[in-house]
Amino acid sequence: MTKSKNLRFILAAMIVLSFLPYSFAAMPDAKNVQKVHTDATVGCTVCHPQGDFKALNEYGKAYLAAGRNVDAVKTIDDLDSDADGVTNADEIKAGTNPGDAAGK
Repeated sequence: MTKSKNLRFILAAMIVLSFLPYSFAAMPDAKNVQKVHTDATVGCTVCHPQGDFKALNEYGKAYLAAGRNVDAVKTIDDLDSDADGVTNADEIKAGTNPGDAAGK
């Protein structure tokens, strides 16, 4: 490989590796929500704003504050984290986002 190709490969590897902690950290969290809401489809945007997976939405903040485990999901189920008039549990069951007031 030429010096230029080596540099591009190293740069690409660094970019890919920089995202691994975020994706692997979120997997257990999504599984925790899925354990409580077995029929729901759970993605990253349950806890994070769309396009900014380093930040937390209001549901993600409540989940973190409650302990970031299965019991935390149960604890915040009856709350309305995004203040849209629908509980977190009802939004998750409906497939809407409990951390985004626009999605109820």
